[in-house]
Amino acid sequence: MNDFQQYIELVKGDLHRISKLIHANPEVAFQEKESSELLISFLEQHGFSAERNFKEMETAFKVTKNVCGGGLSVLFISEYDALPGLGHACGHNLIAVSGLAAFLSAVRYAEDHQISATFTLIGTPAEETYGGKTILRKRGAFDGYDVCFLLHPFAGTATDPGWLSSVKIRVKFTGRASHAASRPEDGLNALDAAVLLYNSVAMWRQQLPERSRIHGIFTNGGTAPNIIPDKSEMFWNLRAPELKRANEMLERFHKMVQGAADSTGTTAEEEIVAVYEPSVFNEPLNTLYGDLWKEMFGVEIFRGNGTEGRASSDFGDVSVLIPGANYLYDITQGADHPLHTPEFREDASGDYAFENTMRASAVTAAAALRFLTVPEFREKVHADWKRQIE
Repeated sequence: MNDFQQYIELVKGDLHRISKLIHANPEVAFQEKESSELLISFLEQHGFSAERNFKEMETAFKVTKNVCGGGLSVLFISEYDALPGLGHACGHNLIAVSGLAAFLSAVRYAEDHQISATFTLIGTPAEETYGGKTILRKRGAFDGYDVCFLLHPFAGTATDPGWLSSVKIRVKFTGRASHAASRPEDGLNALDAAVLLYNSVAMWRQQLPERSRIHGIFTNGGTAPNIIPDKSEMFWNLRAPELKRANEMLERFHKMVQGAADSTGTTAEEEIVAVYEPSVFNEPLNTLYGDLWKEMFGVEIFRGNGTEGRASSDFGDVSVLIPGANYLYDITQGADHPLHTPEFREDASGDYAFENTMRASAVTAAAALRFLTVPEFREKVHADWKRQIE
């Protein structure tokens, strides 16, 4: 067992209990009161001082530890929000404790080896829906760090896949209600407008380039079948590898919304709920992730170049400010269980998933210490990041 695992081993039982409790009590965006409190209470019990209501976000928190007077700053991130209706089918109960484990392991290693550094753990709500990190970024939460790390469970262990930009939009159509049988001619059907928009997007999907995505749901389609709906609502998500491409898609989407309203005599409103930046892939940090899995556990992982990803994360909004990586690790033991499915939710509660989370956390803590102690490597990390953002 390596040093980083040994530090985690001391608290592994508590972390397992926390992960299980969060999984059993899924809390959606900005409602993660019990989940965040579990993490904060654990940290306080181990001698850390937590800043609650971080940046005026009720379920966000921040913990900082200066070792040997401080120095270069390392940021670890936890997530703990659940999916509406599916619970922890993205494994955020594991992401919650992975941030804790990596943070604690890195701190204890630095203390024992007298390495000057500042370590921070930020608990970030609402990744799935509203972009807690996007909001926190606007409030200055991620300013001043030298490197950042986040772990994400997956059906396989791999380097950062590259996360797409994401634009989340609510659309509302307003028409006029009437009796659907006796006076249909008096109605303006808001549901028809929503259906027309959905079908327009369905045809558009066929011409979208690779890694561009658009998908949506109906959140309100009326109240009774014998009333022509005067209100309808939808929730849409547009994704693309670059924010420029996402904005081009958004312009076309606006036209489709207006076209659906014009065709049905209704009016349309759009609300952009969140915009996630695409993530910045850092080649040196990702090469190190693969090297450390081999070095520490004898495991060969999939090594990509950051163009494999088809999902989005508000981690992108952190990666444009700080060199970092959002690493993937396996929790399905070879089963092809996609994210956001009941099968993945069950995987996220299993013992194998937790044990591999602890291994991935040890690897991440080791990556942080490599960044702190090897100047040549640190220079490569910053150079690769600056090349992409300037």
